[in-house]
Amino acid sequence: MKIRTHFKHNVFMLNEAGELLEHLGGTEDYLLAAELYEVALRRFPEARIQMREGARIVYDNKLQMIASMPPDRFVGIEAAKGTYTDVRNRRLLEDNRRQIAEAERSQREREQREAAEMAKIKEADHMGRAAG
Repeated sequence: MKIRTHFKHNVFMLNEAGELLEHLGGTEDYLLAAELYEVALRRFPEARIQMREGARIVYDNKLQMIASMPPDRFVGIEAAKGTYTDVRNRRLLEDNRRQIAEAERSQREREQREAAEMAKIKEADHMGRAAG
């Protein structure tokens, strides 16, 4: 039997430059990967630990959290009832909505700045033609 080397969720230890030092573990299950991430944080408190889902960084203890949510604690009873994933999914949906609203606000502000700059350029061009 061949040992798997590629997983959906992976936990890595990185150096300060962001280079991979060690692959701490991988799994297909998000909950197991999140728990492994928590264990790695406790085991190596000074190290930079990162959890990835494919290429996407889910958590990084030395950077601002990408999903802006700490890893959820795995609670077996909630997982058995199916409520754990419902609550987690609802929180992720709320967080995604917040991020979308922030991105839309930022886009509107950028468009307003660009429109103001274009108006200044047109005004200066108009003034230059009127003087010349």
